[in-house]
Amino acid sequence: MALLAPFAVGMAAANAVGAVAASLPAWQGGSGAGAPFGWQVPFAVVLGTAALVLAVPDGWRRGVAVAGAGVALLGLPVPWWVLVPLELAAAAVLVLGLSRRAPAGPVAAVLAGHAVAVSLLHPWSAAAALGALAATGAAALATGEGAVRRVAFAVGLVAWPAAAACAVLAAGADQPWPARAGLVAAALLLPPVAVLGGRAARPYAVAALAVAVSGAALWPDLAGTGDPTGLYPALGVLVLAAGYRAVRPAGRGPLAAATAAHGLVLLTVLVPLSYVLFLEPYRWLDRIWSGAPDGAGGRVPTGGPAAVLLVAAALALVGRYAAAVLAGLAGAVAAVAAAGAPWPVVPGALLALGAAVALAFAVRGGGRWYGVPVGFLMAAPGLAGLLPARAATLAGLAFVVVAAAVAGAAGATAAARLGGWLVAAVAGGALAVASTLAAGMPLARAAYPLLAVAALALALAAWLRIRSRRAERGALDAAAYATAAAALLFTIGDARHAAAVCTLWAAAVAVRAVAPGETARRPLALVSAGSVLLAWWLLLGAERVAVTEAYTLPAALLALAAGHLALRGRPGIGSWVGYGPGLAVALLPSLASILAAEGQGGRRLLLGLGALLAVLAGAYERRQAPLVVGGAVLAALAVHEVLVWDLLPRWAYLAVGGLVLIAVAMTYERRLRDLRRLRGAIARMT
Repeated sequence: MALLAPFAVGMAAANAVGAVAASLPAWQGGSGAGAPFGWQVPFAVVLGTAALVLAVPDGWRRGVAVAGAGVALLGLPVPWWVLVPLELAAAAVLVLGLSRRAPAGPVAAVLAGHAVAVSLLHPWSAAAALGALAATGAAALATGEGAVRRVAFAVGLVAWPAAAACAVLAAGADQPWPARAGLVAAALLLPPVAVLGGRAARPYAVAALAVAVSGAALWPDLAGTGDPTGLYPALGVLVLAAGYRAVRPAGRGPLAAATAAHGLVLLTVLVPLSYVLFLEPYRWLDRIWSGAPDGAGGRVPTGGPAAVLLVAAALALVGRYAAAVLAGLAGAVAAVAAAGAPWPVVPGALLALGAAVALAFAVRGGGRWYGVPVGFLMAAPGLAGLLPARAATLAGLAFVVVAAAVAGAAGATAAARLGGWLVAAVAGGALAVASTLAAGMPLARAAYPLLAVAALALALAAWLRIRSRRAERGALDAAAYATAAAALLFTIGDARHAAAVCTLWAAAVAVRAVAPGETARRPLALVSAGSVLLAWWLLLGAERVAVTEAYTLPAALLALAAGHLALRGRPGIGSWVGYGPGLAVALLPSLASILAAEGQGGRRLLLGLGALLAVLAGAYERRQAPLVVGGAVLAALAVHEVLVWDLLPRWAYLAVGGLVLIAVAMTYERRLRDLRRLRGAIARMT
């Protein structure tokens, strides 16, 4: 008889599967074949179980009996309305009365699961079966302890929202009311979970809460209830956040995992919403000032704004107040966009809120560094969305300049202040260019307002020196010079305007150099002189002046002055570093011109005088560079003059050379001593 037990179990399983098939698909079953075998199946299972009980050791008999009884119930060839109550009652008896005896728990789970599957024939029967599971779970917790009872309690909690949804559906309500009822019922599980306190069943209840809320919140979007997509997962996140707050940190794992699953589902709504709000406005970058659009932009997902606001509420529940504020602001903008607000309400709101967020985090500080980049990510698309019209663009840029300047002046950290000043400088330059174009003037005229922005940045850098903000001052100085260079680039093709820009910049730098308390006077003076020199060259080029010295002598004077100042501050650098470049610029281009072309008597005379002055100055100041460079140029000029003024007979050169050789031979020893003294004197020079 014991050998026939496996065959009996197989037939009982076939009857169980047939009963489930007869109830599917849900709410419209009854077309299945039902149990394929008759009453012989449960009797065979009972007889086989009895035989096994007699054959197995004493410690196994109780478990074999319980398992056999469960298989016999599964194989009963009775109508579903008899089978479901019998299985649920048996599961309740096993949980409440025999929970400490193996394998009561697994057998009860199989019976309860089969009963619920068979009850799917009608909504009311499913509601009754699920309700019975919920009641059994509550009774299990109330009547004792033990792992089986705790699991039964958790299963009852999970069954409760499903029972509520089936009950509403059985009452004749169409979707989305059953889905709403299920989510409300899942939320009502929060009080029992919170009341459990430190009891051993609490981890089971937390896991059940996570599963119940996930089922109630994620299923409606998959089933298509008609409510906006993303609304239920967001509500589920809110319920989970409330449970997260009520549970001790050690038991929050299931809630965190469920929240992550909800977040992945919410991406189906948040990604399109983020695209519409934060990426789509950049399409105006290649259509600047093409005219105000008719609508607010792309279509906002229906449930997107509500989902973001609910997530913001969930963040506030778990104490993430800064993130909650950011999400709430984004949700408010999304709601305005979903309401069909006309342009430029949405981009203007994005710009204002983004700037406000960045400014608040920059001024307040507190270690929440992420607020500034998040504010920037909100403000940047807002500014891009204002590009279709001139007035909106100018207003947006002016707003950015003011907000960034406030962050630069009142930022709580050096990084915030530095970023504020740099953004203000860039936005100010963009405002200068946009204002020029909006006024109908050519782009080259934007150089002057752009130069005004550079001068203002230079003045602010001086003010920062008073405030002892060295890093910010250096960054603002760099921004000022970069803006001035951009202004010069705008004048390419018009040398006179470029010369005017250089002259004005030289004046601004000179004013900065003579400001009270300025410590970098010499570098600023050199920069100012260099700007004047560049302006001079540009004007010479515009007037087509071809005289080499008109270009080289001013540059040489500037280089010599810079070298002189450098030698006064650091004598150890030597005259070759201090005066060498200036002397080369002053003398060598003119010498090259003389050697390359004949004539030029006046240039030869003036070059000789200049080289002689260099030699005399070098000898007087004991400097190598002027002496050697001037002497070399004089020697080259002398050779050139001998070759050019070929007026004497050829034999005269031979006679003079012979006389020189005789004189050197006669006084060789003395000349050699003089040459050594000269070499030593030059070597001792700096």
